[in-house]
Amino acid sequence: RASPTVLVQDPRTSPNRDVLVNLGNVLPEGFAQYARVVEVVSQADEDDRKRARERWRSYAALGYDIVRHDLVLKESAG
Repeated sequence: RASPTVLVQDPRTSPNRDVLVNLGNVLPEGFAQYARVVEVVSQADEDDRKRARERWRSYAALGYDIVRHDLVLKESAG
């Protein structure tokens, strides 16, 4: 099933609530309204990785199950 891609600055205003792709540095307001949240994290920028770990801990503290998909590990294994 194809779904539209909608680019918004404020996820609370999006008409689509299936997947939120967070490209920002903080937990996006309104993320809980989405079925899934995808966090894109740099493989080389240590500051970005540190902020991502902080967001990870925040999601976990709020009780969300987290599934990690590390594409760097997949590249080195394949």
